[in-house]
Amino acid sequence: MKALFIAIGISVVVAVVLSYVFGGTKGLLGMGMGLGSTAFNIGAFRLALYVVGKTVEQTKQLDAAAIFGVTALFIKLPIWCVCAMIAERMGGAVLNGFLAGLGLVYCAAVGWVIVKNC
Repeated sequence: MKALFIAIGISVVVAVVLSYVFGGTKGLLGMGMGLGSTAFNIGAFRLALYVVGKTVEQTKQLDAAAIFGVTALFIKLPIWCVCAMIAERMGGAVLNGFLAGLGLVYCAAVGWVIVKNC
């Protein structure tokens, strides 16, 4: 598992450097928006699944983390859409960087699931 996190870290660093080399500051900005918004998306989904699992197990009142998890689940798609619209309006390499960041986070998530289940 530790090797996976090292590989993900190296991949992120290489992707950020390449986005700057090929797209300049606009590519770097797009990559940052893609990585950030997609990481939030996956984190919110995991947190919401955790809250649902805990709610099924226990019948106690919801705490602040549960409320945040459900709220994050509902605001993750608008955050993603706003970042994509900003990237599209900025033009240049911003949209390409955004989509590359999005793809990188989902590839990392798939790799994490594969390693966790093996």
